[in-house]
Amino acid sequence: MTLYIDIENKKLVQSITSDRSVSTPVFMQGDNEPLEIFLLEKGEDTIFSPKALTVENDFLRVAIARFKGYPKSLTYVSGYTLNPNGGAEVLLPLNTKDIEIALQEQEYISAFLEVEYSNTEGKVITVLQTACRVKNDLIDNAPTVELQEQFYDKVYVDEVFSKKSANLSDLADKAASRTNLGVYSKSETDANDALALKKASNLSDLANKETARSNLDVYSKSEVDSKHELDLKKAENLSDLADTEQARSNLDVPQVCELAPLGSSGIISPGSLTISGSYDYGIGDDFPQGEKKWTFLTTYLSRDKGGTLFSSVYTDYNYFYPAISADGSKLDAGYIYSYDSETGTDNSREVLFPISNPIKYGDKIAMTLDDRDFKLYKGLELVASGTIPDELYIYSASSFLSWKGLKKDIVYSCSMILPLTSAEGISSKLNYSIEDYINGEYPPKTILGSRFYDVKTTFLSTFSYSNSGIQCVGGASIGNKSNCLKISLKVLTYSYSREYNLPVNSFSASGIKYRIKFNVYLPTTNPNVTKLQLKLGSYALSSAGTIISKTDNIDNSGYIQPKDEWQEVDVTLRMKYTGTPKLCLLKGSSSYYKIEEETTDAVYVRDIYAWGMEGIEGLFYGSTECDFWINKGASKYNLTHYNGYSLPCDGSKTYLHKIKISAFNNSYYEYFDSSIAGLALSQIVLKFDGNVADTSQEKDDNIKNIFVMNINGYEVCRKQIPAVNAGMAYNIYPPKGISDYFSSIDVMPMYACSCGGTIDLIFTKTD
Repeated sequence: MTLYIDIENKKLVQSITSDRSVSTPVFMQGDNEPLEIFLLEKGEDTIFSPKALTVENDFLRVAIARFKGYPKSLTYVSGYTLNPNGGAEVLLPLNTKDIEIALQEQEYISAFLEVEYSNTEGKVITVLQTACRVKNDLIDNAPTVELQEQFYDKVYVDEVFSKKSANLSDLADKAASRTNLGVYSKSETDANDALALKKASNLSDLANKETARSNLDVYSKSEVDSKHELDLKKAENLSDLADTEQARSNLDVPQVCELAPLGSSGIISPGSLTISGSYDYGIGDDFPQGEKKWTFLTTYLSRDKGGTLFSSVYTDYNYFYPAISADGSKLDAGYIYSYDSETGTDNSREVLFPISNPIKYGDKIAMTLDDRDFKLYKGLELVASGTIPDELYIYSASSFLSWKGLKKDIVYSCSMILPLTSAEGISSKLNYSIEDYINGEYPPKTILGSRFYDVKTTFLSTFSYSNSGIQCVGGASIGNKSNCLKISLKVLTYSYSREYNLPVNSFSASGIKYRIKFNVYLPTTNPNVTKLQLKLGSYALSSAGTIISKTDNIDNSGYIQPKDEWQEVDVTLRMKYTGTPKLCLLKGSSSYYKIEEETTDAVYVRDIYAWGMEGIEGLFYGSTECDFWINKGASKYNLTHYNGYSLPCDGSKTYLHKIKISAFNNSYYEYFDSSIAGLALSQIVLKFDGNVADTSQEKDDNIKNIFVMNINGYEVCRKQIPAVNAGMAYNIYPPKGISDYFSSIDVMPMYACSCGGTIDLIFTKTD
């Protein structure tokens, strides 16, 4: 087999003079395939010119492998000889044990042919990786046998074998022969026949009928009649069950009320939901990297095909992308590609973890990740755990729920591990847990807004702020720093609070870890301000929360002593209570005092940073909004879906009306006997039975596919339909909607569209 390889485009071509593609290479098991390889570069006068090779400086390696199934590496060979034509001649072994294991009874297997090139610089380049097939040779390897060992001689035959003509009369021991065959002699049969049951008696000649029934393990007629009273009656349709709740538990099926949360609410799409308009970003990447702790919650709604829960953008091998297998019994954490080019050893593998109780459609599932240690829960039951290998990279997620069909909800945090039970959620002050999610509760607003990053480094001279006790101006300079905020005291003849709220978010969630950092200059010469106190709302530091770390220049109560130089204050704590960070300007032990004349007191601040270090970065549920699944979590990134549409929310917030259209080139009209009030038209979903052409360039409006719909006789939608494939959803978000009621709907004909389909109208309640 001769291989012409276009090394720039890494593909097989027909020859040195043709860049046409070639058919898939096919190899036959058992042969040692001689290969003649030409590495082709762009030619000056011709399409290609062969790359000149020298055995001393250029190295080739040829292998056949596959990415799925075991074993993965099937065969390989290194080294070559040069022929007079300049081609590299290689003898590829096809009688390997790995090929035999992979083929077994199959006619052929699909694999990849890979050619690697390297030179004395040591850089290895894959010049070809193309699909190939390996066929089964279908030849049994029968052992050889000497001819004389296949026949008996005449003497042996005459002495050992019985004669056909003797009809077994020449047997050495007839009694032993009958024993060997397990048969009776005539006399034994006659004696036993007297004890046999007679066919004509129909078992009436049994010696003991009760014993016979016991031996057969069957009931008598009277016993059956008495037990029949305990059986379920077909006509009752299971209404005669003794305990319907226990029966449902035994069958592992939910009650109707338990099915309601799985109702038609969420996003219908053929594949994953992804971040829109932010390539290479994941949810939570708009915040500084926190601790490596994750929580992922969702309703598992994959039917029989499994699916990836979440992954980073364009995830490939050597990335962590947890996926549930089709039968729900395994968690696939990712594929590790590991290939030793020197020895030809392929150490690649799929990282699989068993799931003790298989995940099924409708299960509420939770996954937590603490650095690299993960736990997977089905409800509150721990069904899988382990450690993600170091070879798999873990990044924030940008793609979610790869299965086809309904996606109901997602709760995602890349900064914290939620408590498992409601009791643990209460004791941690978060007041939320995995159990709360399983019970149908979504995260409270406190932890949806607790993740943030605020920065205010400088204050220009145009900045000013004041309250009843202090005056603040920007543009101040002191201690080799400029554009500082200067805080001074207002003259008041009565006592008043002297406090400055730092320009950052409030620490508004208990149980959450927060951090505050700033530079402060507190001169020792201030006549009134003798020290500062950092408070959170009305609480001192140690009262507001548990201090995790702090710099030495601030004590547990938040006091900062004066010093004629800049001090960097940095505090991290887990909140027990909530409040906004503020600086209190103390005179003695109080920030509540009067100043009756102008004073030189001043405090300088700049470089203010605040972090909400934990929270829920992603929360998605309900229907879409303009093709986006709006994120109700802390991250700014929303999810989008392709060729999908939303279904109404649970309960009575939305109303779905489906219209079946036999042909869109005919008009449609529907009248409602009773006017329906309190609804607004929020979305129109079109699906066509056939392909719809793009008619936007037609000059005649009558043959343009313009979708026009009227409600109550007034036009609410006019939309030029682009090219749409059959069965694909086309979403319209009407700009006008409807008034407070509707009594009729009519759809104008699109004369160029003869196919039928459906129209889904999604109304939202307004009252």
